[in-house]
Amino acid sequence: MYYPLGRVVGVSPVVVPGFVPFQGWDRVPEYFLFMHGVRCEKLREMLDDGREETALSHCRLIFVYGPAGCGKTSIARDFAVSVYGSGNGLPFYMKPVNRWWDGYRGQPVVILDDPSVRRFRELEQEIKVWTDRYPFIAELKGHSIRANPEWLVIASNYPLEELTNAARNPTFYHALFRRTDNGRRLFHFAADCYKPDTVPVDAETRQLYHRRLEKFIEIIVNSN
Repeated sequence: MYYPLGRVVGVSPVVVPGFVPFQGWDRVPEYFLFMHGVRCEKLREMLDDGREETALSHCRLIFVYGPAGCGKTSIARDFAVSVYGSGNGLPFYMKPVNRWWDGYRGQPVVILDDPSVRRFRELEQEIKVWTDRYPFIAELKGHSIRANPEWLVIASNYPLEELTNAARNPTFYHALFRRTDNGRRLFHFAADCYKPDTVPVDAETRQLYHRRLEKFIEIIVNSN
């Protein structure tokens, strides 16, 4: 356990009998976070100041594209819950399509849903940083935090070539393509791949969705 305060004052951490070291925010009861959100946020920042983040073994980009209503966002959410569980809160963060990370609480999966072509291209430099394998500084309004999510899912109505303007900006396209493990985490969903739990469908279609979810998870966890 790392104690940043001990390093600052030049003393070793004091071991208190019966004291339970901090074991992560997922172990803190949700009601406590709700009642003491501001204090918890300040404590999180203090702990983060002394934490040495390490790079991931993989780039974090997962790119899913297809027509509206095909199930891109649903499968991204179900992937997060299936792999990381729900615990005291959802394991994914629905990232606004802008530079800000307000509301991010260290969730392992970040979902950037339905970005417009114009806005996506405006965020080129930020997206390159967010989808790489290294920790980065996430900007919140008024301050910033360190962020190191496991995965960032881009759910788009447009293919990667169109979203990045590959014909005129091949550097952007190839940078993101490499971050999908050279296309292994690049998925195209047809119109029939939708979330069966929210649409009245037959058993065969429901089974098809869950088979796709299982394959989706298998490909991601076995990629680099």
